[in-house]
Amino acid sequence: MFLDTDPRNFIYWLGYDYVVRGVEWSPATNTFVTRQITLDPTTPGGWGPQSGSAAFTQKPRSFEVAIPLAAVSGIESTLEYCVETYATISCPDCGAGLTHEWADDYFATLGDIRRHDVVAGTSVPRSAYLMASPAPQAGHRADADLRLAARISSAR
Repeated sequence: MFLDTDPRNFIYWLGYDYVVRGVEWSPATNTFVTRQITLDPTTPGGWGPQSGSAAFTQKPRSFEVAIPLAAVSGIESTLEYCVETYATISCPDCGAGLTHEWADDYFATLGDIRRHDVVAGTSVPRSAYLMASPAPQAGHRADADLRLAARISSAR
């Protein structure tokens, strides 16, 4: 997930200045690492320093990523974001027998729509988190994209 919290600052692609990296996942705490994008080659993935953690909640046909506002230095008025998705496909030549192929990007803009209830299982009020519940576009399904079926079967 890429976040643009400061429209005046153009650090990375389309102005994104924070990244929540799926490869930096902690199953023990259900969190992802949030990084400020500085493109520092000495940091993991070359993204930049860790700025916080994002809580992850899996639901039957969706998921929630709760990013503390402190992890992204707050927002000025709106937040542009992109959720970049990948399909896991068979790859006999790869170490684990699997690889990841880019599937789609989902873009949105959020205003200041903070909630004031409590994050499930914590004492942290939701006002400390940026929340969004965008509905899928017409014809979009939360399960596997059927356009990928041909790629997956040909890779087997």
